[in-house]
Amino acid sequence: MLDKLNDLSNLSNLLVHEVDPSAGYARRSIIIDDGGPGELGSEDPAAYTEEIPMGKLVYRLNSASALDLNAPYTVFDVNDEYGDGEEDNPPVGPDGEVDGVVGLTAAYNFAVVFGDKYSTLDLWFTTGEGENDAVAFVRGEVQLKADTIWRANDITDSANKKAVKALLERQGIILLESDEAVLS
Repeated sequence: MLDKLNDLSNLSNLLVHEVDPSAGYARRSIIIDDGGPGELGSEDPAAYTEEIPMGKLVYRLNSASALDLNAPYTVFDVNDEYGDGEEDNPPVGPDGEVDGVVGLTAAYNFAVVFGDKYSTLDLWFTTGEGENDAVAFVRGEVQLKADTIWRANDITDSANKKAVKALLERQGIILLESDEAVLS
């Protein structure tokens, strides 16, 4: 029984409540760009593979998704050093700082990945060849377990937790702490 509770391929380890999951309103098939050279590239794709645990955050510019709903997402890494936008230090991900939190700004749409294009998975890897299909929660009405997202993204400090909760809530994705999730 304990093994089943620890099995992260079970969507209930991430999902608390989704309004009408059969309609799929909160879910979307997305594309994750791992930065790889593409199928015809001469570089080794293995250097570009990304580990995607259930609950991993991905992002894209709001302006990119305004006219193209299939614009690819990029894997978010809270430990990356993001450019400040200056000419000698161009942004490579979410740039800017808000209340001491670097990389988490409202200029981006975020999604919470929970599987590849085929199924719910606790962990999978991108191909390293550029664009990869995945499935994610992109908008509400959905409630997710915050602890799973914190672990998947190595988010430990309260400022980043607060920023992620606020940004996802703007999209209708509500994060519940463990004690809140039990009550739901």
